[in-house]
Amino acid sequence: MKAFIFCVCFLGLSFVGMQIFVKMRADEAAARRVAGAKKAARQAEEAAKRAEAEAETAKKAAPQGEEAKRPEAAVETSNSTPPKSSPATPADASAQMPQIVNAARGDEIDTTAPPTVRSFEKRSAPRQMYYTTVDVNKIGVPGRVIIHNTPVGNYTVLLIRSSGTLGMGGKGTARGAGRTYAWEVQANRGSISVSWDGQSVPPGQ
Repeated sequence: MKAFIFCVCFLGLSFVGMQIFVKMRADEAAARRVAGAKKAARQAEEAAKRAEAEAETAKKAAPQGEEAKRPEAAVETSNSTPPKSSPATPADASAQMPQIVNAARGDEIDTTAPPTVRSFEKRSAPRQMYYTTVDVNKIGVPGRVIIHNTPVGNYTVLLIRSSGTLGMGGKGTARGAGRTYAWEVQANRGSISVSWDGQSVPPGQ
């Protein structure tokens, strides 16, 4: 009888230990998944910051290059002296100056005034924002949503979900271009809505 009681106790303790071990392994796996998701989000944010820094550096370098060229042009203008011309008599001056006569009216047109040249610069319109989805499960919930052409570049939102998740969402902020932007993503059974700074973002074609 004692042996039977001992066996029952041993089996009970073994079962409890096995349950504790399985739960610990599950918690470790969940912690690794969360850590990996946070790392991917940090990498995406760092990539967006690097792209923003490179864009600001390029904008600062362009005006400096133009300013560096201006002194050189001024030096060349000051060094170039006009050639000396011999004084001309009034008769010679009138002979050297060409005149264009309008055949219909007989009026003389002055050709000494240079023509006026107008330059038109076309400004490129800002590109429209849109979003794309990555790693969509069988129910239609994506694992990542990428918002393209934002003021801070392409911004990636990571959604931590399983293969059977029916719907989820999230919202947050992104800093860039001297201000803070608010974003929100909602996904429910294949229906996805994305907004950036209060503006609805359409899906990409």
